[in-house]
Amino acid sequence: MPQEQPSLTTPIVFILFNRPQKTAETFAQIAKVKPTSLYLVADGPRPNHATDEVNCAAARAVVEQIDWECTVQRNYAEQNMGCKRRVASGLDWVFAQVEEAIILEDDILMDSSFFAFAQEMLATYRHDTRIRHIAGYKSISTLPPSPYSYFFSRWTPIWGWATWRRAWQSYDVAMSLWSPQVRNMLHMQGIVPPAKVREFEMTHQGKIDTWDYQWQFSQLIESGLSIIPEKNLIRNIGFGADATHTFDPNSSHAHVTTQALSFPLIHPPYIMANPAYDQALYARSHVSPPARIRGKVGGLVHKMTKRAF
Repeated sequence: MPQEQPSLTTPIVFILFNRPQKTAETFAQIAKVKPTSLYLVADGPRPNHATDEVNCAAARAVVEQIDWECTVQRNYAEQNMGCKRRVASGLDWVFAQVEEAIILEDDILMDSSFFAFAQEMLATYRHDTRIRHIAGYKSISTLPPSPYSYFFSRWTPIWGWATWRRAWQSYDVAMSLWSPQVRNMLHMQGIVPPAKVREFEMTHQGKIDTWDYQWQFSQLIESGLSIIPEKNLIRNIGFGADATHTFDPNSSHAHVTTQALSFPLIHPPYIMANPAYDQALYARSHVSPPARIRGKVGGLVHKMTKRAF
């Protein structure tokens, strides 16, 4: 018989902003698993955005509806910090207090098995410093089926994920180690396609207001690995005009489905990056619109397509 999934004792980090309806959808799924520890990180209203103050307050009101035994801590910005500073500083705050956590943003829906999967992976690889990131989103769906419940990758999908303080300690929002030498090494190794190399460069220069390229960069320069579930556990409902990065509602990433993982998990007997998965990500990014037509539409196409990894 399938193993009963354990209760959720891992801290949950929930990052929200100004979308109360989507916040409510995601928080309803968090409420189903009744986490015992919840860390809430919220950005503040933007100046000259008339609806932000009301919408930010409404989103925060959603997460006050806790009717189970739970320790709640809040880190709310009074003024807008932007994606880069708000998420980075919020996770700094979290990992100053806890050793590991599951991180969700306000537009992520997950299969219920995601929580048990993330919690078990955190425990299994807690002291294995090769592993830095646990993903819920499997962004390539065309791989041959595997007999194992998960595999490894160099990439860090951030739509529903988990990590440890030990990994976050090497996170540097300024990407201080970025240099022409590192840029060339990433390109020459065939790990990072030219389009992504340019986006790392732009992030380092402060031209992209994000936090997640820095997280990916910290993994690449330490030759770290992510855990990717064999079945996709995450659906992003944030595509649309009100999104920060995922504007295109017709994106293939906006229409993915989720499946449940079976328990007990079947662990792979080796720890190696899956070359088929990583090569598929390389190929998709290599021909992505940002590499071809950013000059025509500026940052819009970048915002539409980023975060898929």
